[in-house]
Amino acid sequence: MDSRRGTEGLSDEASQRIGQELKAYYDGLVNEPLPDRFVQLLQQMEQKEKSGGKQGGNGQ
Repeated sequence: MDSRRGTEGLSDEASQRIGQELKAYYDGLVNEPLPDRFVQLLQQMEQKEKSGGKQGGNGQ
């Protein structure tokens, strides 16, 4: 077993394992649907942008 230490103090094996676990966790999160409340908020924001988001011309 190779127990070399990286710059963070973890072995290469531990660093690789942590990276694999984080990637698997993140991949699972990305594929989950958005909660209904988030979808509603996004729709409200889009409606506001379409109806009055360009008033003023200079962002004020």
